Amino acid sequence: MPSYQSLTVTAQHLNTTESVLMDMRRFDWISTVEKNGTTFLSMHQGYKVKFILHLRTRFHLTDAEIAQVMASQEAPYSLQKVSEILGRELKA
Repeated sequence: MPSYQSLTVTAQHLNTTESVLMDMRRFDWISTVEKNGTTFLSMHQGYKVKFILHLRTRFHLTDAEIAQVMASQEAPYSLQKVSEILGRELKA
């Protein structure tokens, strides 16, 4: 069974906000589980969040570009494939 953390704890560990994580869920980039009014994220989903944040902060990808990358890849995610998926070089 996968390990889960609350959205609050995950946000703190990844130096982001719960709002950002909820946006990722609305885009269907990640999935969450709710129990007793608390929203949880599996460790695997936390890995996806780290990858998405990296695309957003290091490479300044738009939401549309991130959606394209996420639709084209499955774990393990590779930054090397992002240029190929987008059809352009990434600049950090």
